[in-house]
Amino acid sequence: MSKTSEISREESLEKWKEIIEDCNNSGLTQKQYCKLHGLSHNTFYYWKGILREKGLENYTLDRDTRKHYVRIAKELEYPERVVSDIKKAKSKFECEQILRNARKGDYDK
Repeated sequence: MSKTSEISREESLEKWKEIIEDCNNSGLTQKQYCKLHGLSHNTFYYWKGILREKGLENYTLDRDTRKHYVRIAKELEYPERVVSDIKKAKSKFECEQILRNARKGDYDK
């Protein structure tokens, strides 16, 4: 792959990462989001798959998923610092790591 096409591919990955993050935070279904923004939902799913393969999809964290992780931390009666860290997390992976650390006792009660 040439240097130019590598750059173009990286720009496309970044663009689609932003689009998918925006969709996740929009409160719309993916199909509704695509229709509203004039995007092909086949193209949307293609890039979502590419991002998932590269491990970049987990950068996105929608509001409902964040609430789910916060609820888990509260139900397990983890320290408030765990809940606070989850609220600041930028990815699903980061939330899961915080919960793993709390489970191992890496947070003070």
